[in-house]
Amino acid sequence: MRPQPDGVILLERRALGRCTDSLAGETDHSTFVPLPDELHGRLVWRVDDTQEVVELRLAEHEAAVTARRPREVRRGGRTAPSLQQCA
Repeated sequence: MRPQPDGVILLERRALGRCTDSLAGETDHSTFVPLPDELHGRLVWRVDDTQEVVELRLAEHEAAVTARRPREVRRGGRTAPSLQQCA
C-alpha cells in the first residue's frame, strides 16, 4: 500500500506581494496580512517579487532537486523504488 500524505500545502501567490516595514524591519504580505494605513508610507516593496522571478526560482529548484534525487535507494540489502517511481 502506498503511503498517503498527511496534508498538502498549496503555495499560491505567497511569494508575491511581500513588503518590509523600513522602521521595524518586519516583513509582511499585503494580500494575507491587512496593513494599517499609517504603515504604507514606510513600506519597502521587494522588486524581485514578480511572477517571472518566482517561476524561474521554482524551475531552478526543481532542476536541483531532480538532479540530486536518487533513482534507487538501497536499504537493508534490498533495492527500494525511486521517488519518481512511487509518484
